[in-house]
Amino acid sequence: GSSYGNYSTQGRWGAYGTFTGAWFFGSAIPTVVSGKTIKSIRVYASRVSGGSGSAVSVKFRPHTSASRPSGNVSLQSPEYSVSFKPGESKWVTLPKSFHAGFASGSYKGIAVYSGTSNYAKMRTTFKIEITYQ
Repeated sequence: GSSYGNYSTQGRWGAYGTFTGAWFFGSAIPTVVSGKTIKSIRVYASRVSGGSGSAVSVKFRPHTSASRPSGNVSLQSPEYSVSFKPGESKWVTLPKSFHAGFASGSYKGIAVYSGTSNYAKMRTTFKIEITYQ
């Protein structure tokens, strides 16, 4: 499934299957940054309390869906892992390997996916900041 309740969820919890969480930016970002040189991309994400009581590695990946598809999003490379404790919110600077896909317009959102491990529920509230010239 793409989400669990009102959360963007990654990993596997019991018999519920393996989750892929995703945030969608529509056409707004490709319209603004198309053909520009991206200097940095930061995202602000929050992990809710619950699930594993310890910090887990949340794996951010770009995807190509402008809005929620009927199935799962098409996960793209690269992948960037960041440790989140339960209840933690923070800004994360994504590596330069994310820049070209957003500048070309092919990346339309960010997903969290870790296969069957690192279960974590993330809040649907999500911010992205792109610095470009």
